[in-house]
Amino acid sequence: MDFNTTHEHLKILEGSFLPPFCVEVFLTGGASYFVQTTLSWGKDSDDYAMLRVWDLRLLNAEDLNTLKKKMNETHNRSEYGAPWNFHPKLDVANLHVPKSHILYCVEWHDRDLPIALAQDRKRIGFSLD
Repeated sequence: MDFNTTHEHLKILEGSFLPPFCVEVFLTGGASYFVQTTLSWGKDSDDYAMLRVWDLRLLNAEDLNTLKKKMNETHNRSEYGAPWNFHPKLDVANLHVPKSHILYCVEWHDRDLPIALAQDRKRIGFSLD
């Protein structure tokens, strides 16, 4: 994605919830975050955006497997607005970032895409390996 495409994509996410591990945003300096939603994009002339990102720092490998199992059972994106329903250690954070620092984002559409978003295909779900 180029800079403008990435910004347009994040702008249209405003108000919708994404599962962890599905959309990753990359910033100047090398940091990356998984996006839950866009809280505020504002006008195109605004310098800052506010993204809500998934805070996975407290989760160990066993916690991640538990989270992925719960996510495989979820069929409604709106449920991702309440992270504590998926795992007690799962949290979110608000990322206030200059739009010019958002370089690109990746939409992960592989075996890590939750079955809830791919109901018409064979069961893929999250890998628990």
